[in-house]
Amino acid sequence: MFSLKLNKGIIFKNILLSVEGLFDDFEMNISFQGISIHKMDKTKIYLACIELKAEGFQEFKCEKSVNIAISIHSLEKVFKDIDEDDSLILIYDDKEQLKIKLENPKTYKTSEYEIPLIENYENQKFLVLGNKSNSIIIPSKQFEQICDDLSATAKEIIIKCYSDGKAAFFIDNEINGKKFVIESNQKEEPEKLCKVEGDKETKIVLNLNILKKIAKAHLAKQVKLFFSHDSPLLIEYNFGKLGFIIFYLAPIVK
Repeated sequence: MFSLKLNKGIIFKNILLSVEGLFDDFEMNISFQGISIHKMDKTKIYLACIELKAEGFQEFKCEKSVNIAISIHSLEKVFKDIDEDDSLILIYDDKEQLKIKLENPKTYKTSEYEIPLIENYENQKFLVLGNKSNSIIIPSKQFEQICDDLSATAKEIIIKCYSDGKAAFFIDNEINGKKFVIESNQKEEPEKLCKVEGDKETKIVLNLNILKKIAKAHLAKQVKLFFSHDSPLLIEYNFGKLGFIIFYLAPIVK
């Protein structure tokens, strides 16, 4: 029913690994447009939306739209074996298994796997509300370092946007607590660019443990954060022609 090939299979691995610590399984919707994965946790605190465009793959054939559910645990062997130079091929022919093939053009090594699918998977429906009145663009490695550093002494993080082109990440309070200040700059390199925009001073309180897991995803050189008061934080990683992944994290309202 569908087959696809991605020359840099490691990208697909990293995309799925980005949700490994958040979910045990997921459902893929494959259509003529590409692949969509939408998954919300049981407590409805966070949500992941992955969109992979058909034109981003080297080969993409889909006879008709189909949904298949997979356990992340069942992919561990594939993730362990995949090499930096491996191409990834997925094949589904309306059976109870997903076929995965890894091909290395340098070593000529080929590996094949048959991944069992989850039957009677419960389809999730949800609606995300919120707006993007405040935004922060920051290098993904820096975002990960901030979350990792602050998580050593706290379970909650406060992100605050100021009207002067600055933003802060801190715990407890912004006077006595540990604090990282981000300021807009004019750097052209994505791994150095910082940009803060907001129409008014706004802050949001979040679960730092969950945000730390999301921050490890650094699938792109930069990450975009959007939020408004008491609305979900939107965390976006864009990987070019192939697509993007967006996480939504509900705020802690006190």
